[in-house]
Amino acid sequence: MNISDKDRSNSISKNHQRLRILSPSEIENLLEVAEDTRYPIRNRGIVLLATDAGLTPYEMSYLCRYHLYGDDGLLGDSIDLRGKTSKYLRPRRIPMPRKGRLWSAMHDLLENVPAVPGDPLIISERAVRGGKATKTPGRTDLTSMRPTSISYVFWKMMDKAGISHASALSARNTFIHSAGVKAIEERVSLRNVQALSGHGDLKSIVRVLEVSEESQEKIMKDLFEPR
Repeated sequence: MNISDKDRSNSISKNHQRLRILSPSEIENLLEVAEDTRYPIRNRGIVLLATDAGLTPYEMSYLCRYHLYGDDGLLGDSIDLRGKTSKYLRPRRIPMPRKGRLWSAMHDLLENVPAVPGDPLIISERAVRGGKATKTPGRTDLTSMRPTSISYVFWKMMDKAGISHASALSARNTFIHSAGVKAIEERVSLRNVQALSGHGDLKSIVRVLEVSEESQEKIMKDLFEPR
């Protein structure tokens, strides 16, 4: 069976999106665009949950407020997904440095919408008006944002920011890539990045990391150059 030029082009485009890594300036552009949207606090949180925590749209949709709470019932220092069951991603705990941009965004999210611990963190537009909840907290009508809607918000913001060939998956890959590069620099096992991202296969992490002759030369020098 022959593959048409259109099918081949679509396949290349999809593969490019899978491996697309956002630059720091592109992330800043995304955050600036989020500030100009109808729901800036929510959308800033969505961006950072992907770029700074490596969450997928499905996981964002799954998140409840209590996944961010510490033992004292207040915003803690991690996102706890250890009780999550998933066909593709493993349960895990993702640290959040206090006062960092991710932690601050989560703080703003929790403060922005009055709700109870079991309510969704990322709520549907149908449950908000002007950034505030209008439904009774704890009721089923305070619904989570659907994964497809989260992906669409990413697409809209990336388009407005002028970021091409990118998606919500690109934002997650950015987290994996940044964590992987840091792990290599600190000579820490990539298994830690695998655990943070929830991947069951280390090869999935390696595929995201860039391969360069400079890095390979440095590795060989560090390993075998006479001291």
